[in-house]
Amino acid sequence: MNKSIKTFLSILAILIVLVLAFGLRMQAANTLPIDYDEDDYLRAAQEFAHLIRTSDWRGFLDTNYRPEHPPLAKLLTGVSILSAPEKPLTPMLPRC
Repeated sequence: MNKSIKTFLSILAILIVLVLAFGLRMQAANTLPIDYDEDDYLRAAQEFAHLIRTSDWRGFLDTNYRPEHPPLAKLLTGVSILSAPEKPLTPMLPRC
């Protein structure tokens, strides 16, 4: 098989997998119920986003909502909601 055809088919297969994965993820996001700890990540992300918006970099040392959750995940979620308007913090729900 020609090398350029093989490369094209590889790229096409990768694109098909990416589109399929994105479609499945969007389907899951729209239909599955909220996980038990999604509100924890959202609250932590809201706190981190507020610190970033106000340039309060020292606040990261004092803010550690739900320390059992990975800080990088909370930070990345906070960065991802920076473009959204700031809303009141998600209420703290009791742990079951």
